[in-house]
Amino acid sequence: MKKVIIWTMLIMLAFLFEGCGGKSQSIYIVNPTPLKKEASKYYVKDLKVNLTEQGFLPENILGVNKENKSFLDEQHLREEFAQFLNDRLREKGILGDQNDFGLSVVIDYHRVFHIGGNALMKPIVSHRYKIYDKDSTLLAQDGLNRYTTKYAYFEEVAVSVELLAMQWDAEDEPRDVEMVSRLLIDDISRVGN
Repeated sequence: MKKVIIWTMLIMLAFLFEGCGGKSQSIYIVNPTPLKKEASKYYVKDLKVNLTEQGFLPENILGVNKENKSFLDEQHLREEFAQFLNDRLREKGILGDQNDFGLSVVIDYHRVFHIGGNALMKPIVSHRYKIYDKDSTLLAQDGLNRYTTKYAYFEEVAVSVELLAMQWDAEDEPRDVEMVSRLLIDDISRVGN
């Protein structure tokens, strides 16, 4: 009976957090904006990642396994985000340098452990960014609060199965980091006229 309750809770949580992202709306500080949708070039000027962790149960009775060192600490998670953000800028053809628009990005990454602390649930993420010109004038800002990763349909099903089987672990977390980076850069690329 206890297993049935746990599995039911896991399934309900999976559906609860399924695609909890919202649509962001950029706030333009300078009007008209010099930013061009899908054309402006950007570089990551500043990146801050705030990592928090929580066990499956709020009391952490069976939660975070402090002995498991396979999960990235905040500094290494920041490095992973920096790489994926730059990779996505490059893929979209909008990676710039110090003569282009600078991005100041803050990512709040909440890692949620499964029972026992060796596997993960989907992360809960919030991000904020500001776009500056080369003279450090703030041009636009935006963000998205409390969302989680959502993959393409069949991939999402496969990820959900791994989550329910408690098999989503430190080796899989970079996929979540890449997905968050992709969402963030895709959103930034749409800023402007």
